[in-house]
Amino acid sequence: MPPTSRYGPHPNRPAANKQFINRDAPINAFQAARQALVSEQHYVLAFYGVGGQGKTALGRKFRQILEEETPRAALWGHVDLADTHLPTLDRILLELRCSLRRSGIIEFPAFDVAFAHYWQQAYPHLKFQDTHRDLFTDKEGVFAHALESASSYAEALPAGIGLTMKALNGVRQRMRDFDNRYLPALRGLETFSPTEILDRLPYYLGLDLCSYQRRQRAKQLIVFLDTYEALWETFTQGARWEVDAWARELVASVPGVLFVVFAREKLTWDTHEPDAWRGCLHHQPRLTLLTDEDADTFLRQIPIEEEAVRQTIIQAAEGHPFYLDLEVEHYLDLVADGATPQPEHFGQTKQAILAGFLRYRAGEEQATLKVLSVVRSFDFELLEALVRAFQTGFPLTEFSHFVRYSFVEPESGGRYRLHGLMQAHLLESVEPALQKKIHDFAFTYYDARCQPKSPKDLQPAHEIALVEAFYHQDMTDPQEAVAWINQRTTVFYEAARYSLVEPLYQRALAICEQVLGPDHPHTHRVRQNYQALLAAMGQQK
Repeated sequence: MPPTSRYGPHPNRPAANKQFINRDAPINAFQAARQALVSEQHYVLAFYGVGGQGKTALGRKFRQILEEETPRAALWGHVDLADTHLPTLDRILLELRCSLRRSGIIEFPAFDVAFAHYWQQAYPHLKFQDTHRDLFTDKEGVFAHALESASSYAEALPAGIGLTMKALNGVRQRMRDFDNRYLPALRGLETFSPTEILDRLPYYLGLDLCSYQRRQRAKQLIVFLDTYEALWETFTQGARWEVDAWARELVASVPGVLFVVFAREKLTWDTHEPDAWRGCLHHQPRLTLLTDEDADTFLRQIPIEEEAVRQTIIQAAEGHPFYLDLEVEHYLDLVADGATPQPEHFGQTKQAILAGFLRYRAGEEQATLKVLSVVRSFDFELLEALVRAFQTGFPLTEFSHFVRYSFVEPESGGRYRLHGLMQAHLLESVEPALQKKIHDFAFTYYDARCQPKSPKDLQPAHEIALVEAFYHQDMTDPQEAVAWINQRTTVFYEAARYSLVEPLYQRALAICEQVLGPDHPHTHRVRQNYQALLAAMGQQK
């Protein structure tokens, strides 16, 4: 019988000995790429395959390998491009910069200074030193060194939002002492618009990585880009080449750095620009499913000793690590409850695995998971609002246990999302009428949170809310989403948050062309608005 007094993975279940199985080929490809790195060469290693094959887990394994090396031979950075807390390029690159810094002592003077200029223009009403305190507490950072040269924090960074001339002079002196190559690259930075700085941020990050390589040739640099296909979710097929231009710019700016990409499809950079990228996409291996023998080895090591149980799981999972993991969780929960696992406790197909796992959850938890399957991500606040609005009965005190499931994936900023396969399965069991109600609720929830009074009141949280509100409105009434986005983005447009609204405008144009036709007067107006946005960004399409 399903438990009624606990939520999330069973607190008393035995530990699982999960060993990485049948990934020798990808690991060998990764190690071979590291050995092949030379300072003059650009190197991209891209693993691709359908969902559920363990691409994210493979990336974690690579980083574990790097972490356990003695002495440590590499520094690395990681960013998950599906993270809804990173809606714009500046946030993605900042996360990558901070991730690289967490892996070891590395300085980012060019990026930090450029980012500070960008932020102070994009959010002139916010105190940069308050919103990015980690950049000031980083002892290896240029701002920390600037503070050392000031008599006090208040003198260097007063109540105003900007860096004082004394602090900026300290930053520039630090960069001059550090590497003279920085000065020409940053000349005129204060005259650039936010869009111009944003376009250059990948180059500045690359400049810092190159500087590190010149000083620390014994250390490798590795950048992991996970869920690469998330970059294209909002954009039409024809716009994909522009969407990830920043990634190509970053790769091009740092020869000798290994970029490891995880995606559902192959990268096609060498198809679009064969002369530029021929030889750079050195290897794009397709991840394969686990063999029955490998799956059996994986289950034996948990350990699952009952052969009949293992065979049932293996046949149903069909080599997908995601489904094997789910059945392992189910097995361990049964053991923790004092039950003797039998073959009939486990699914006969992948769909049955999901259904059986969910049946073992408490009713309140099942209901909450179904509601969460309609939203793209959630934090405690949104979960609380959904639980109350749809009366699922889930106790909020169990939140920390709930997010420990293997199919709940953490994002930055205290947000989480369901694994795509689990989300898709749950959605099939949610009636369309209920889905619409949840979308409508989520739209209202985010709409109320994306309305700064003026450009000077704009906060990063408004941007996340804008993107999520548009998504939920688009899911139920695309034409209404077009009208809404034209109204709601005014303040963001006035604040020059062009990179944020561009994919929304592009989606709005695609809706109009599909529903009304390319020659409809309303489509023409939306196209004009989109062209005006591109002109403001300095682009022509």
